[in-house]
Amino acid sequence: MVAQILRLEGYSSVTWQSCDTKWRNLRHRYKTIVDGHNKTGQGRRKWEYFALLDEVFADPAVTPIVVLSSLQPQASPLIQLVRQG
Repeated sequence: MVAQILRLEGYSSVTWQSCDTKWRNLRHRYKTIVDGHNKTGQGRRKWEYFALLDEVFADPAVTPIVVLSSLQPQASPLIQLVRQG
C-alpha cells in the first residue's frame, strides 16, 4: 500500500520490497540506538529520525503518560475553596 501511494506521487522505482527493506533498516537502527542508550558508560547517540520512531516503537506499558511526583502536591484553587467551606 505504501509503495502504491509513493508510485502515485511519482516515485516510480519504489516496490513493496524496497519499502519493507527500508522499514526493517529503520527499525534495526532505532533498536541499536536504544540498546546503546540502555548500556552504562555510553553517551547518547543522535539520529534525525529517532524521536519520530520513538513515538512508533516506544512501549506504552513502560513509558508513562503522567509521572506523579513524590513532593507534596499543591491543592487546586477549587479544592482549597471546598476545604474552606
